[in-house]
Amino acid sequence: MKKDDLFKRIARRLRALQDAYPELGNQQAIAKRSGVGQSTVGRIARAATDPQIGTLADIAGAFGKPVTYLFEEEPSPPDMAVGEPPPDNKVTSRRLSKRQQALVKTLVSGFESGDLTDWDADALQSFLAGRMSAR
Repeated sequence: MKKDDLFKRIARRLRALQDAYPELGNQQAIAKRSGVGQSTVGRIARAATDPQIGTLADIAGAFGKPVTYLFEEEPSPPDMAVGEPPPDNKVTSRRLSKRQQALVKTLVSGFESGDLTDWDADALQSFLAGRMSAR
């Protein structure tokens, strides 16, 4: 893989995290929580720099993710349809927080209108998988 492609992947993954965590949706918030300069966060988000691994670890850590998250390929579209029971047929009954409820409503609305992006579908699948494994 070329370095530029890796930097673009990191930038995409960072943008996906920003979308998934509205409280960290801007460079200033990420910089404050991670301790990384705002301009550095901006260059990483634009794939305009060769970031240090420690810097990436600090940024990923601000989202509660390991640094490896930023290097992973984007997940492929989900194989399991929304609403389909998980393979082990275990269903969680734990209540969602208001923030989680709002996220699910937004994603379902996007799904129903056909405006769901691949990333949204992946986020929904990850969220649901996390809910199922939390039992």
